[in-house]
Amino acid sequence: MEKMNKEQLIEWFVENYGSHPLLAQFISVTEIRKRLNENIREVTYEPEKEKNTAGGYNNENGIINIDFERCNQEQTIVHEILHALTYSKGEYSKIGLLIQKTSNHPFENIRGWSYLNSEEESIYYKEIGRGISEGITDWLAEELTGIKNSGYNREKTTVNILFGLIGKETVLEKFFDQDLIQEV
Repeated sequence: MEKMNKEQLIEWFVENYGSHPLLAQFISVTEIRKRLNENIREVTYEPEKEKNTAGGYNNENGIINIDFERCNQEQTIVHEILHALTYSKGEYSKIGLLIQKTSNHPFENIRGWSYLNSEEESIYYKEIGRGISEGITDWLAEELTGIKNSGYNREKTTVNILFGLIGKETVLEKFFDQDLIQEV
C-alpha cells in the first residue's frame, strides 16, 4: 500500500469496501463517506510510540496514523478506518454497542477489562466497551480484507462468544448504530 491523504484514503475505502455485503447490510456508502469525512481530519504516517502498535485513530483530534515502519498492511489501515467510521462526537463519545460491568473485580478495585498479553504484560482497558470495540473492529477488518491479524485474540474470542449469545447481526447492527447507548 502507498501513503494516501484523507480524501484518497476515504475513496480507497469506499471503492474497496463500501459495497461489501457485510457492511452494506448495516451502513450505506453515502453514510460511510459522511461519517469518515466528519471523523477524519488528517492521515499521518509517523512512528507509533507504543511498541505493539502499528496504527491508531485519535478521536480527539481526528487523526489516523499508520506506522509504515511496523506495518503497512491493508488490514491495519481498514481497522483504523473502522474506528473512525464507528466513532460519534456525541455526549459520551460512544457509538453503538455499550456493555457495562455491574460490579468491581473481586481482587482489584477496578471496573474494566484486564488481561495479560503474549509478553505477560498487564493490559487494561478502562472501559469494557473499548475491549469489545477493539474485538469487533479487528474481526470486521479481518472479514473485509481476508487478512488475519495476530493481535486482539482475547477481544475477538469475547466477540465470538457475544455473537453466539445474542447474534452476529444484532451485535453488528448496534456497532454501526448512531444512537449513543444501546443496551444489549
